[in-house]
Amino acid sequence: APLGSLALVRGPQERGTTDSPAPTVVLNKDRSAAVAVRPEPRSRVALTRFAGIDDPRFIPDDPTSMDSALLAGQTLAEAAPDSSVRKALVALAAEVCGLPAPPSGRRRRVV
Repeated sequence: APLGSLALVRGPQERGTTDSPAPTVVLNKDRSAAVAVRPEPRSRVALTRFAGIDDPRFIPDDPTSMDSALLAGQTLAEAAPDSSVRKALVALAAEVCGLPAPPSGRRRRVV
């Protein structure tokens, strides 16, 4: 299992009894080459079984888009506005903030 998996399983136990909202568990780099042909269902089952996490969110593994943004010193919106990872991050941010899901098409820049 990847190193982060152990910390993820232990994390909820180590949170203790503080009064805080349930964390949003987000997985990235859940690749078929590392786990299985369809990694998301298998990861979902394992998280439910071993950590009691029933609703993880998945961010696509898109190293090409991430690397191009990093190397260009740009945001994903600038370097790869149509990338699957950017769209997933925007949708997750809207969900966590309680905002409606953003439209799926590209927006025009207002100059």
